[in-house]
Amino acid sequence: MAKQSGLGQRFFVGGYDLSGDTGSASRIGGGPAPSEITGLDKSAYERIGLLRSGSIEWSSWFNPTGAHPVLSALPYTDVHLSWLTGTTIGDPAYSQVSKTIDYAPTRANDGSLTIDVVGQSNGYGGEWGRSLTAGLRTDTTATSPATGLDMLASTSVSHCEQSLRITAGHTSRAHTRSCSRDFVSFFSSRSFCA
Repeated sequence: MAKQSGLGQRFFVGGYDLSGDTGSASRIGGGPAPSEITGLDKSAYERIGLLRSGSIEWSSWFNPTGAHPVLSALPYTDVHLSWLTGTTIGDPAYSQVSKTIDYAPTRANDGSLTIDVVGQSNGYGGEWGRSLTAGLRTDTTATSPATGLDMLASTSVSHCEQSLRITAGHTSRAHTRSCSRDFVSFFSSRSFCA
């Protein structure tokens, strides 16, 4: 895959497409929290990884019918965040189960009104993977043959994180599963149930 710019990306918050209202992201990622365990006999830091974490920190434009009602709610429940680096099946994508912990509108001297928002992972660390569809996809009936990314062709994958977001109108349900077993047998015997 060739180098690419950050143009044409997509961002979904709890099943809502906020791509048109999102101006930038200052952080997308995470990993294990490091803990320093340096012994007295060492001349450099020693670290081990502890609990996994993840966060997405972004800035959205104020839109009273778009980003504002979705982000200002600051729900106590989990919100599913997904950042897609493109609109092609198989493009890298970052997803996490989050708590949105900040909603901070700022009015600049030029009159622009932006909202800084932070989503911190909850219960699971963030995961980089591949987009199985080209963004939101609407199926009103069973789709056969189903179109998407065929990961069964790859035999080098030994860990997977499945994440399915089902959106309908103003509701969103998500199912997340994690596994560390034989990839091919896992996917050929597993299905999502809504």
